[in-house]
Amino acid sequence: NEETTNEEVENEETTNEENSAEMPIFDYGISLLPGIEFPRGSGFGAIRRFSFGLANGTSGITGLDFGLILNITNGDVEGVQFSPGFNLVHGNLIGVQISSVFNLTNSFTGIQMAQFNMSTDPSIGVQVGSVNLAGDLDGTQGGIVNVAQDMDGAQFGIVNVGRDVDLQVSLVNSARDTHSQFSLVNSARDTSFQLGLFNFARSSDVSIGLLSIVTSEPLNFYAAINERQVNSFGLRHGSKYLQTILEVGVPSTGESLRYGVGFGGHIPLSEKVWLELDTLFSLFGDELSDKESNTSMLGEFRTTFGYQLTPRFCAFLGVNNYILWGNNPEDAELVSIDITPEELDPQSFLWIWPGARAGIRF
Repeated sequence: NEETTNEEVENEETTNEENSAEMPIFDYGISLLPGIEFPRGSGFGAIRRFSFGLANGTSGITGLDFGLILNITNGDVEGVQFSPGFNLVHGNLIGVQISSVFNLTNSFTGIQMAQFNMSTDPSIGVQVGSVNLAGDLDGTQGGIVNVAQDMDGAQFGIVNVGRDVDLQVSLVNSARDTHSQFSLVNSARDTSFQLGLFNFARSSDVSIGLLSIVTSEPLNFYAAINERQVNSFGLRHGSKYLQTILEVGVPSTGESLRYGVGFGGHIPLSEKVWLELDTLFSLFGDELSDKESNTSMLGEFRTTFGYQLTPRFCAFLGVNNYILWGNNPEDAELVSIDITPEELDPQSFLWIWPGARAGIRF
């Protein structure tokens, strides 16, 4: 069937070449409307090197096609097609197609620029407009809404939709398979990298965001306690190697509640043993509820080893490095530490100390 299809395409191309060879070629043509042209016979059924008119209708262009309202070509265009209104090519374009409203071609090698651009067959080049629609495209789309099938290249816009796309950058990205996505909301079946506020994928190597749901990876809930008897309860979610951490710290010594967010790298060492390198930043509930209080921040840099006891349950143990950024020496009471702070300036103090933690995860 594939050989038959290729033969049909070759036969169609051969037929088009033969038809083009049989058509008369005019150095110029002027049209009032399609079918009303000078010289006579220079419209449909002929090829023009230079075309000008109110609404042009030809069977081929090998130069410039300029229509004040409309250009219609039921063959191929090699050159530039320009109109303040519409450019319609029932064939292939090699060159540039520019209009204020709408560009249409079977395939193109070059550039399409209009409010609405559309190509139906595999193309090579750039589409720039408010709405860009393409079949298979090797190149770039830049607009408000970009839609393509298989694309070796990049989409830049407000909304990007594709089947297989190398790179998507916008406010909302959606693709079946993609290498990289950068957006507020990213959605893909399989991807290598996602960076956004919300990420959704079936499988992803790295997804960075406030909420990253990768259905092939588990949602991990954990409970832990550190050397200062602070109980922490959290959620890890995300991609295979990089995960988002949301955590609440509940001290058993009367300290302030902590609300933290961070990112962690997950490194499988064997079938049951893993290593995680995490960075977490937390704010304190007492200060958040006090509008007149300057907010302190606690940073934690964790190195954790875990052992998978069952497919859905594991235990972990690790060491922490803490950094507390405060606004006065009394901020040490937030974490009940008895360490002399380093005075960075009259309004900023810094505490650094080591620690440890252990816990369970399911």
